[in-house]
Amino acid sequence: MIQYVVFGPLRVSEKQHLKDKFWNFIFYKFIFIFGVLNVQTVDEVVMWCLWFSALVFLHLMVQLCKDRFEYLSFSPSTPMNSHVRVLCLLVSLLLDCCGLAVGCGLLGASHGMHTLSFMAAECLLVTVRTGHVIMRYSIHLWDLNHPGTSYASYPYVAFW
Repeated sequence: MIQYVVFGPLRVSEKQHLKDKFWNFIFYKFIFIFGVLNVQTVDEVVMWCLWFSALVFLHLMVQLCKDRFEYLSFSPSTPMNSHVRVLCLLVSLLLDCCGLAVGCGLLGASHGMHTLSFMAAECLLVTVRTGHVIMRYSIHLWDLNHPGTSYASYPYVAFW
């Protein structure tokens, strides 16, 4: 539902990126849960599946926002409300990441330091990716709204 409200129909490349990201995430997390963590009880499997479901949702939404930003940034006639919708989604994803970090602290503390550190690392990864896309998008929107300063922020964009 979020996809249709914010993005509308997806382009072929966006669908392909989402599919690749999803299966890559599932493959590595499946190996990690049963190979590294050695999960043996149903309660632990359910907990990790719920945790990874939240993470894969955030990862996929950030990837979709990143792909759409790259598409919109090369289209000169994009209406501003398209940019605002994507940026609002990114900010809400960032807030969700913060909520996930709080949940990580509460859940991870009761399951041990190793579990907490793994959960925190995953949460931090999504937060950093989201912040990175927000920064790039903000710089791009600033450049769009200040036409006389074209390429003024180029060193910052090149860095990001």
